[in-house]
Amino acid sequence: MSWHRQLLRVGLAAGVAWPALLVAQNPGPIQPPPPGKEVKRVPLGKSTELPPVPVAEIIRKFSSQESEARRAHLRASFRQTVRIQEYDENGEAGGEYVVIHQVTPSAEGVRAAKVVSETPSTLRRVQLSSDDLDDLARLTGFALTAENLDKYDVVYAGKQQVDELMTYAFRVRPKKLERRTRYFEGVVWVDDHDLVIVRTFGDWVTDVPPGEDILFTTFETFRDAVDGRLRFPIFTRSDDYIRTKRGEARLRLTIRYEEYKLP
Repeated sequence: MSWHRQLLRVGLAAGVAWPALLVAQNPGPIQPPPPGKEVKRVPLGKSTELPPVPVAEIIRKFSSQESEARRAHLRASFRQTVRIQEYDENGEAGGEYVVIHQVTPSAEGVRAAKVVSETPSTLRRVQLSSDDLDDLARLTGFALTAENLDKYDVVYAGKQQVDELMTYAFRVRPKKLERRTRYFEGVVWVDDHDLVIVRTFGDWVTDVPPGEDILFTTFETFRDAVDGRLRFPIFTRSDDYIRTKRGEARLRLTIRYEEYKLP
């Protein structure tokens, strides 16, 4: 994928091949699921039980708030901690790389990320830079704004509990893929009270298939209110696996967004 800038350059260790992405159900050092077994964390299909609020009104409301949140987020400063962790074939923790960026907008609206802390990398299976990690952190955008909504098919999939919140789940798919534009494909969860997106799970896709050396294509992001109303990303995670001669080794990406400040 051209938009990914081939973020993770794979080491040439003997016996390493890159499988399809597998997503773990929970954080922590766990074993990958057996071959052919999918982790079911998202609703499937279209719900036959409609919510008390018209579906079209829910979509209109959360897309309007997505537009407002996106504009505010572009003006916000915050700190992001990006961590890559390796787990060996037995699920034991291995190498790690952590970078903390202070993100600030300029008067021209261009966002700058300054490295404020960086731990020496002890990763053995991948090589990457602080810029690579910052690019990964930028993939948690606000896709379903009112301006972009007509580019997606949005299907109501039912009610689900997310932590202490009851939510409406929607399956999202771009109507058309383009080479130069990233689109979100996955599921969003909308707070049934405020009608605002509180969680997303899916891929950022183009019409160019990912290369063999591209990792972390599926992201789960949680949002929280930063000013009492608007919800910004506060935590993102993604897992991927490397098949080795001894089994499968896991890589975990986590991103924390903290200390939001609005002008």
